[in-house]
Amino acid sequence: MPIDITIGKTYDTMIITGPNTGGKTVSLKTAGLLLAMAACGFLIPASERSEVCLFREILVDIGDEQSIEQSLSTFSGHITNIIEILREAGPDTLVLLDELGAGTDPAEGASLAVSVIETLRATGCRIMATTHYGELKVFALETEGVQNAGCEFDLETLRPTYRLSVGVPGRSNAFLIGEKLGLPAAVIDRAKQHLSAEDQRFETVLGQLEDLKLEIKEDKEEIERLKKVAATQLEAAKEEREKLIRQGEEELTAARRKAKELEQKVQETAYALMDEMKALQKKERLSAEQKLQRARQIARKDALGITEGIGDVSEPRSYRPLTSVKVGQVVMMADIGRSATVKSLPDKNGMVEVLCGAIKTKVPLSSLTAADQPKEKPKTNPKYRTGGTASVTRSPAMEINLIGLTAEEAIMEAERFIDAAVISGLTQVYLIHGKGAGILRKALHKMLSSNRSVKSYRLGNYGEGEAGVTVVTLK
Repeated sequence: MPIDITIGKTYDTMIITGPNTGGKTVSLKTAGLLLAMAACGFLIPASERSEVCLFREILVDIGDEQSIEQSLSTFSGHITNIIEILREAGPDTLVLLDELGAGTDPAEGASLAVSVIETLRATGCRIMATTHYGELKVFALETEGVQNAGCEFDLETLRPTYRLSVGVPGRSNAFLIGEKLGLPAAVIDRAKQHLSAEDQRFETVLGQLEDLKLEIKEDKEEIERLKKVAATQLEAAKEEREKLIRQGEEELTAARRKAKELEQKVQETAYALMDEMKALQKKERLSAEQKLQRARQIARKDALGITEGIGDVSEPRSYRPLTSVKVGQVVMMADIGRSATVKSLPDKNGMVEVLCGAIKTKVPLSSLTAADQPKEKPKTNPKYRTGGTASVTRSPAMEINLIGLTAEEAIMEAERFIDAAVISGLTQVYLIHGKGAGILRKALHKMLSSNRSVKSYRLGNYGEGEAGVTVVTLK
């Protein structure tokens, strides 16, 4: 089990206390051995963030130096070593003292231990000492620069954990250990009676400190666990958020791409229709009637192609075909789900001429059904809306509002409108361009003067929009 040892920054002396076989001596040996290894250039088994300093000497008093031959008792052996250490100690030395003051009268031994530490501190050295004396624990609490540390001990297994808790003195736990090992309870109770009231209070305070330390440790571990859980949940939430953002962006990109493709399809179909209409006009060998019939077929075919995929065409459904129609009657073209106006009665082949939007075509009578009654007033195409100055006698299909467009845009829209009007069989249309500075009017008149479908053009009369409208007569 790794231990953390810090000394030399906020304090220069560490007093380590705790039960026997609790790991106090191991802490001293670990510090001394690692410092010696680092001084010799060896790699040490420590965290990569660890910091060590170099000492000129490491002075040690560890172990029992009893000798009958030299007439040395336990106490005498320790004192002999301490005398030598006091002679050599200095600012660049580390002193490791094990069981300081042991082997003699407890009161005198504790006093002597305090004196030795004070003398060594005066030399400027760093000190780590182990002891069982309560007086040294109190000395560490009351003296600046001296810090208590306790070795943790598992009372259930009677084994040390080798963890060092800096700031809290360790308990000897002699009574608890004796009880665990089988010492009679009567002996332990009698021993407690011999403790002074001051010693009992001190042991009680130490017990409370140790309990508080354990609670703080458990709380710290719980906080660390909760921090890890929170970090994991936060990371998962961030990933889910990024996933939703990516999914939304992908769906938006797909929708835009689909709309662009649909727009391109409609545009290409419309351009192809115009090109085919212009090519048809150039075929001189066809009569006007043949050209008109062919144009109607092309317009109907391409109009159906444009609406395919947009959603305007209704799904095929059963219907009741009409057996007769009247001119001007609004009917429904069942095959494409669009309303139309009857322009002529059925011919001998059962074909009826109808006007669907701006397209005039012939369809079988059997493909027509009664039109549904509209629930609301139908909306007109915004590009082909009635201007405020237009005459009330003309229909929306006969005019186009070009106000607000650039000259180039207006010319393009006007040409398409005129082509559609020719296909629909219209002979007169109205271009609404407004008065203004006359720039749009001049550009449109220049286009009309060279358009092969235009017979003549003029500004509107009173009630037609006057100078804000150009009336075009088609061939």
